Amino acid sequence: MTMISYAQNCEDIMLWRVLRGVERGFYIDVGANDPVVHSVTHLFYEHGWRGINIEANRQYFERLKSERPGDVNICAVATNFTGSVNFFEIDGTGLSTTDECISKAHDEIGFKSSEVKAEALTLATICERHVRGEVHFLKIDVEGGTRAVLEGMDLAAVRPWIILSEAVRPFSQEEDFGDWEDALVSRGYTFVYADGLNRFYLADEHLGLRDRFKYPPNVFDEFSFHHGRDAVLAAREAERAGLQAKLAEQVQCVAEVADEAERLRTEKAALEATLADRTQGLAALEAQASALAGEREGLRLALVELTRAGEARAAEREAANMRLSAALEEQMTFAGAAEARTAQLEREVAALQAALAAQAQAAEAQSVQWEREKADLLVTRATEAQAAEERLVRLRHENVLLRSDLGAHVKAAEARRAKLEQETARLHAVLAAQAETTRQMQQRGDHLEAILQRVAASPSWRITAPLRALGKRKMPKDPS
Repeated sequence: MTMISYAQNCEDIMLWRVLRGVERGFYIDVGANDPVVHSVTHLFYEHGWRGINIEANRQYFERLKSERPGDVNICAVATNFTGSVNFFEIDGTGLSTTDECISKAHDEIGFKSSEVKAEALTLATICERHVRGEVHFLKIDVEGGTRAVLEGMDLAAVRPWIILSEAVRPFSQEEDFGDWEDALVSRGYTFVYADGLNRFYLADEHLGLRDRFKYPPNVFDEFSFHHGRDAVLAAREAERAGLQAKLAEQVQCVAEVADEAERLRTEKAALEATLADRTQGLAALEAQASALAGEREGLRLALVELTRAGEARAAEREAANMRLSAALEEQMTFAGAAEARTAQLEREVAALQAALAAQAQAAEAQSVQWEREKADLLVTRATEAQAAEERLVRLRHENVLLRSDLGAHVKAAEARRAKLEQETARLHAVLAAQAETTRQMQQRGDHLEAILQRVAASPSWRITAPLRALGKRKMPKDPS
């Protein structure tokens, strides 16, 4: 029997080949779109299969409700959470999406999208509500949302035999399965086939079906395309021609936008570089500011401590100054007294020096007098001795002559001699007394000299030296 393919890229023929022999199987179609045109599940529905169709576009959902009464039809977005989600509808196409960037890209080439709120459900929740047996295949066509769909599916509880998903980005052959393939492979699914638009994966427990994916759909699959396909293709061709004309109008604008975008990217790169430099500079300035703030706080605390210490030292200095002032006043008083005492001592020393000089002069005069008297005495003695010698000669002569009266003369001479000896003893006593007086005056002079030396070496004498010098400068000159 010849099969009729309704799918865009013969996906239904490939699935029918692999699942031949399955009677009244079960499917899940995520992003079901139109119930007939480009439908992967319509062939199976005609042959008694049933399943779940999930479509968030209200226009297509209403068609599904009308033409697939035997299926479970759900108007929602299959994703990885339950709640609500922003959905960008593009009526009359299969390009509706939850990805705002993809929606904007469609807007830029002439499609008009409208943002609506749609219910968000996970496949795990949907399967728990509606699946009661095997799921033979799961088809996913959600324009950039494949990974979120797979993350919302409990593949341990429900394991479709085959999972196929669109694997290229809209309006391009750029593959995007790297964004989501690990979510299948890591949970027991193996890649078995790619048709340029979709990738097919088998559950590891059904890898026995792998050989049926060896060749793409061909004449041996005995199929033909849906009779409405040509009309659809013609309509698509007319739509494509209109879109190409519109696209031609947009090319120039896109080129200009691209140039502007390139300029803006260059400017952005420069601004980002400037921003990075300024951010780095700002970070450095912030670090410096933080360091300076810490240093300033440390300096402030140190200043407080120094202020306190300075105040304490100032108080101590004030007290010390007061003590020094008192000591200075005391020293000034003492200096005045010392100066008065010094003047008194100087007067006394001067008087002592004058007295000493007078005594020395008197002693000198006395000594001269004594020397004179001594010389006179010696002269006198010499004269007397000579006279005595002469007298003795005469006496001897007279002794010869006057021996009779020698006794009388001897007695007289002895008396005279005794008298001379007494006079000599007296003179020696006077000289000894004068020598003692001179010695005592010398000792007193030495004592006064020692006193003067102690006075000159005393601190008060050194302290008052400037005062004495000042006093000497102020003293009137001697008129003489």
